Amino acid sequence: MFGNPCTLLGLQLRSSMAYQLNSCHYRNRIVDKKLQIFAIRGIAGLFFAVIISRFFKPDAGVPYIIGLAVILVALAYFAEFLRKRRNR
Repeated sequence: MFGNPCTLLGLQLRSSMAYQLNSCHYRNRIVDKKLQIFAIRGIAGLFFAVIISRFFKPDAGVPYIIGLAVILVALAYFAEFLRKRRNR
């Protein structure tokens, strides 16, 4: 079914075109992975923002909770930045 990676719909592609096609798929997988990580962090940030806001400020409104979730997600990305910078 998958056969030669240089063949697309029965047409033979030059190696440069096949490379561009594979490179495009590789970039799409990276973008998909980063989008998945963002979604997981966003959901976790929203969950923990609700828990924290209900614990410390029970009368908090929706904008306060969303703002706290944004701060939590930003802190997660900042922590990742610090971890990657230290590993270099």
